[in-house]
Amino acid sequence: MVYRQGLSLSEQETIFTRLLKNYRRPIYLRTPQEDFCTECLAGILRSDHDLQCSFINEVLKLSIDPGEFVTIRTQKKYIDDEGERSIIDLEIESENWICFLEMKVTSPESDGQLEKYASLLDKSEKNHRALRYCTLFHDKKETDLYTDFYQFRWKDIAKFFCNKTDNNALIHEFYNFLKEQNMAGNEHFNFQDLIALQNYSELTQKLEEVFGLVKPELEKRFGKVSDGVNSSGQIKNHKRHAIWCSYILGDRFSEIMVCISFSNPEATIGPVLRVHIWVDKTNSEYDKFVKAGDNAGFKIQKSDRGASIFYVRPLSEFMQYEDQFIEIHKWVKDCIVKLKEFIDQNPQLDWKIKT
Repeated sequence: MVYRQGLSLSEQETIFTRLLKNYRRPIYLRTPQEDFCTECLAGILRSDHDLQCSFINEVLKLSIDPGEFVTIRTQKKYIDDEGERSIIDLEIESENWICFLEMKVTSPESDGQLEKYASLLDKSEKNHRALRYCTLFHDKKETDLYTDFYQFRWKDIAKFFCNKTDNNALIHEFYNFLKEQNMAGNEHFNFQDLIALQNYSELTQKLEEVFGLVKPELEKRFGKVSDGVNSSGQIKNHKRHAIWCSYILGDRFSEIMVCISFSNPEATIGPVLRVHIWVDKTNSEYDKFVKAGDNAGFKIQKSDRGASIFYVRPLSEFMQYEDQFIEIHKWVKDCIVKLKEFIDQNPQLDWKIKT
């Protein structure tokens, strides 16, 4: 990181945020916020040995001897006995220690992810092995998940850095970045929160009306619909209100979903309305699904967990209509029809719905 002389601290405060914006991928790919934040953290720890030792001891609760040479790696790949690949977000290794860190920001843990990492750790010949889990929100795991297991949150990382900003411009930048991204802990109500809560009931009724119009369209073509509109898990883990039909393809999780997403990788103003088919990467039909979607001309949104074909539209575009809900219903219905046509045109895939 290079700092230009003459810039005030206030002008430098948002440099990590600007870098994150430049790090954003095209509309059909997710913003790799977790990867970006983890890389920033790893770089800062590598830059200062004393800081690194303090972080390992105070935040990770590891008793690594300060005299041991420590290697910090990101995105380390492992292959298990079944040939499945795992990518460790952050790995800390010394002569006697190895520690895997899974770093989450907004995404939830994949099914069995930590258990898989525990199995990989057990194959190490190091004298000491540890598993650590970092999240943005509360996501309590069983303490017996691994012999040496500990979980913490990004706000603990921010707290560690908060009194180290005066004499280190890089730490100052990163600490302010965590605050800008609401990752430094903000667990107090403010006046704006109280106003929002006052209006929440009315907003919920509007969302219920939108999804009430959409639900019959999903049921008619795909069967039973989840009751997830007011699911706190959807809001906390995915920043969206949603309804969906699950297990529509293959042998592992898949879904067709209609949602209003408050997370905005599409860089539009306000929430977006989204309709997608999503397939888990472990699904036996995953590769064929991606190929079929590509052949049909869809933009494929991929992540470490799976891929989707989708339609998306800013919710603000419906504000021009006098009857907004009817226009939303028409647009969603059209998307659902197109996705059903995609299903009908690809009978070679193992669909679990009537085609």
